[in-house]
Amino acid sequence: MAKIAAPAAAPVSYVDVPFTAQAGVSYQIWLRMRAESDSYANDSIYIQLTGAIDAAGQPVARIGTTQGSAVSLQDYQGAAIAGWGWNDNGWASLGTPYTFAVTGAQTLRIQQREDGMLIDQIVISPAKYLGTAPGSLTGDRTIIPAGAR
Repeated sequence: MAKIAAPAAAPVSYVDVPFTAQAGVSYQIWLRMRAESDSYANDSIYIQLTGAIDAAGQPVARIGTTQGSAVSLQDYQGAAIAGWGWNDNGWASLGTPYTFAVTGAQTLRIQQREDGMLIDQIVISPAKYLGTAPGSLTGDRTIIPAGAR
């Protein structure tokens, strides 16, 4: 299947992950992923959020729109993909963190971008993993216990 060009406003297939956020606090979203056959053609998803805003207070990557952020296991063109690995919404660099307008319940939506992507852990971190990944990009065995984020 070809790579999907943009997130869908009303996707057929997705998963919603509820979490709680504090208004005005930056959060980095990390996913521990594995690409089928360790192939770059199977290594990415889209993420959207219910209440994320940019520095000017405008909505970003909102659920119900065709805006979102790609998360790719391959971190730069030609980079190796091998087994499980952690990545965020950055490409060859640390991704842009998300801030929320309102304190309280939020939703992270994960949509298909390519076939063959597996996800086994999600870390939404305002502190410990704000500036660094919870584990390595390839061959990772790191599992983060709840509460250690």
